[in-house]
Amino acid sequence: MESVQPESTVNITAKSEQSRKRLLDAAEALFAEKGYEKTTVREITESAKCNVASINYHFKNKDNLYKEVYVRRVRQLREARISAIEQVMSRGRDATLDDLIRCYAHSFLEPVEDTRTGQAIMMLMTRELNEPRLPKELFFEEMVSPVQEQLEKAFQTFYPGINRQWIALSIQAIVGQLLHFIRRRDLHQAHPRLPAPPEMRLMIEHLTRFSSAGIRGFAEKEFGE
Repeated sequence: MESVQPESTVNITAKSEQSRKRLLDAAEALFAEKGYEKTTVREITESAKCNVASINYHFKNKDNLYKEVYVRRVRQLREARISAIEQVMSRGRDATLDDLIRCYAHSFLEPVEDTRTGQAIMMLMTRELNEPRLPKELFFEEMVSPVQEQLEKAFQTFYPGINRQWIALSIQAIVGQLLHFIRRRDLHQAHPRLPAPPEMRLMIEHLTRFSSAGIRGFAEKEFGE
């Protein structure tokens, strides 16, 4: 027979998970706004409406809390990008290279346009890039490698003859354009007198056409695809 947890145990577990999520959300906002060093444990617990001991209970210490905050969002971004790739490739023969690049670019840039949560995520990523506290391989293992693997498989579906090194360079070129757009947007927000970047929709369409044309041109020249 299956064991049934007492209602009191279920309630305690639910409250514990709610407390943990509040701590993660509060820490994320504060780390993004102030950075790791300037954020105190007390500030986090007050914002989350939890007691100071809850940090130790759920995460052991501030360092582990920071890592959990970062990994939680990185995995969320990773799954969004992989889902976009899978959505396009599930169309089978109806899938196109343009669709793949367009959907991937949209999933990459969507957090930039998304309300306060999206802004906090990007600020958190930027802070970790500029003031690293986590192992360098963490981002690669959690984000770069899994997403690139899915993109490489998708590219090989369209052009089976292209080697992995060339595919990797093509992906880097696409990501570079996306990161440049984000950087320009951040600079414009900080210095409104600087030229504004194009609308995200226009940026994605230009990137899609530019990148797909380059990939097709190379494939036709090198492999007669």
